[in-house]
Amino acid sequence: MAKMIAKSDSNVLILGESGVGKDMFAQAIHNASERRNKPFIVVNCAAFPHDLITSELFGYEEGAFTGAKKSGNIGKFELANNGTIFLDEIGDMPLELQATLLRVIEQKSFMRIGSNVVTNVNVRIIAATNANLQQLIDQKKFRADLYYRLSTLRLNIPPLRERGNDIILLAEHFIHAVSRRTQKPNIMTLSDEAKALLCRLPLKGNVRELQNLIEGIVQLYPIDVIEPMHIKEYLGLSDDFSFDSSPTASNKTQAEAEEARIVSADDPPETPAASKEKISEANRQNLYNKTNTAKYLGISRKTLYRWLKNYGLLSK
Repeated sequence: MAKMIAKSDSNVLILGESGVGKDMFAQAIHNASERRNKPFIVVNCAAFPHDLITSELFGYEEGAFTGAKKSGNIGKFELANNGTIFLDEIGDMPLELQATLLRVIEQKSFMRIGSNVVTNVNVRIIAATNANLQQLIDQKKFRADLYYRLSTLRLNIPPLRERGNDIILLAEHFIHAVSRRTQKPNIMTLSDEAKALLCRLPLKGNVRELQNLIEGIVQLYPIDVIEPMHIKEYLGLSDDFSFDSSPTASNKTQAEAEEARIVSADDPPETPAASKEKISEANRQNLYNKTNTAKYLGISRKTLYRWLKNYGLLSK
């Protein structure tokens, strides 16, 4: 999906839990696009005070406000001209700034603070958030028109715990990266048992948590092969912490049991059902991931399963 998105020049909205690697996907999309040799500028919308983020994005002229640099300042959009700007945590952008961003997207131009000169820009926007933008729209905290402008292409990144072999591929990548950075003479490997244990960990911090785990083990243990005991010791898990040798099958069984439990619940729904077409479209947009679809619709997974069952969509 990300490779297909990279071939387009439309704006992209990346959705997913904190730590799933939204920033890495944004960088990868830029690197595989026609803009790969142009700037890639990152802005964390949650990192700036509300009264400063406008000047960070669009720049300002000398004397535009108290404390402004004498030479003024170039904004992130101007720096990203002909390239890509990555707006992380877009859900935290102040409502009043959302209107300004919408105009910039539509007109492809803006004026620095304190200036009457129009600056034209050619920028691709990749935005990301772990927030439920549909809920924020309903709560009047996020503009629906901006959402549609940003989400021409939408990429939903599932939690790492739902991505199977990605856990092992990422762990091995981090082992090599840390070994090179710390100039380790040997590259550690993961035993089959260690791989199985990694796939059973909840990894609520997603890629970030896995990276920290691997970095710690590689630097602390003078070993050639990472075994379950090293992972357990590093995480402070008890020796009798159990894991299945075939975690994928185990997780599937647990998921099927959970689905059966949810669907069989007979308490009445508190939320009026959406139309079959809306549910089907939401399911498709979220690549049939039930957790993401429920968040997208602003409902619980129990309610989603009930709706899917009632409309005959559960098998999809």
